[in-house]
Amino acid sequence: SKQQTRVVHDNGFNPMWEETLVFNIQMPQIALVRFQVWDHDPIGRDFIGQRTVAFTSMMPGGVPVHLFEMAESSIFVHVAIIDMSGKVWHYKIHLQI
Repeated sequence: SKQQTRVVHDNGFNPMWEETLVFNIQMPQIALVRFQVWDHDPIGRDFIGQRTVAFTSMMPGGVPVHLFEMAESSIFVHVAIIDMSGKVWHYKIHLQI
């Protein structure tokens, strides 16, 4: 499953997405969550950085996600994990910086 936030214009140093992305995960023991950050300007899109995290290593609450590719770059994510039925995990991410 893949979701994308809206573009934050004219705030490259401290963008605030304030969006919630919800994923239903069938097999949490093998699920990976990948965060990618792109710069979007009139000329095009430039890759800023990414991080892939095993779902089982994510803890509820607010955590910084350090991005690879760009030194000292990170996004702040709020994670809520809800067990909906005992079999399917309901995974909610609230993105903030």
